Amino acid sequence: MSNLSGRLQRTYLSQHSRGSWINAPEMKFHGGRNKPVAYASLNGHAMFRVVSAEYLKEVEEPA
Repeated sequence: MSNLSGRLQRTYLSQHSRGSWINAPEMKFHGGRNKPVAYASLNGHAMFRVVSAEYLKEVEEPA
């Protein structure tokens, strides 16, 4: 978060004993606003910026 502009610059997504910093332009935002979208793994505590069968084993498409 920039102290000067108040804009999000990066988000830290944890993944077990490590994680990664994701630059704001690489994130999706809810409603195009200032709320970054992140996904939790199934039966785990890791956070990801995309939905993937690799993390969830199965992905159901929304109705």
